[in-house]
Amino acid sequence: MAARNSLVSASRVQLFSGVVVAIFSIAGFVGSIAIAVVENRTSALADITKFANAFGVIFGIMLMEVYLVPGQHALLIISSILFGFFGCGVYPISLEIGVEITYPVEETISTTLIFVTGQILGVLMNYTANVLSSDLPPELQDIEFFAGVVVAIFSIAGFVGSIAIAVVENRTKALTDIIKLANGAGVIFAIMLMEVYLVPGQHALLIIFSVLFGFFGAGVYPISLEIGVEITYPVEETISTTLIFVVRIGRTALVRAVTHPGTCQTQCR
Repeated sequence: MAARNSLVSASRVQLFSGVVVAIFSIAGFVGSIAIAVVENRTSALADITKFANAFGVIFGIMLMEVYLVPGQHALLIISSILFGFFGCGVYPISLEIGVEITYPVEETISTTLIFVTGQILGVLMNYTANVLSSDLPPELQDIEFFAGVVVAIFSIAGFVGSIAIAVVENRTKALTDIIKLANGAGVIFAIMLMEVYLVPGQHALLIIFSVLFGFFGAGVYPISLEIGVEITYPVEETISTTLIFVVRIGRTALVRAVTHPGTCQTQCR
């Protein structure tokens, strides 16, 4: 009975975490459009990036502080909205300014380095959060630890893949073909990862497919942004990058909305 109650409690926490992440994604969706429109009208790219990043850091710190206080659901949602709007919304134009300040380096290389930096910081933040966080119930600790390992391996594989794919594209100039092959392989390994996830005890296969999915699926992201900018020319880079980012955020929110209720029901049984 105690184990069942702890699982129900954990599922409720997970449900609210999913709600906060979905709200964060939607706020980032709105923020990316709003910031891109303001930048397009004012052409103050550097100033907008500075202000948005500053507000993103402030509201990110606020979110982490409120997270430590039990029962502050309203403040968590408000902080996640503000953090998502500024911190997540500024990402598309940050990519553009990153490309501009690294000129004459090719867009593929500069975008890849930005993506790689994000992956490294993500791994470090996940590790730090796991070290500083409190212990879970014993029956959930192994699950949480292995999930963190899989995410870390996925991020590292995406880091390696983004560099490898960018180098191959830079030497061969076969941008379209590389994107087609990498996206195709990424979809295949993502499907295999989801199928293996449903089979208990397949830890080795989960790690293998997370590596392959990360290498191709996450590794192709930087050069996909480049071809997205090219095929939407003469639309400005800010708008095209924002639309790509918005589609990804919207898809993530949709997937969470579709899959999370089923997950909660399964864990509460």
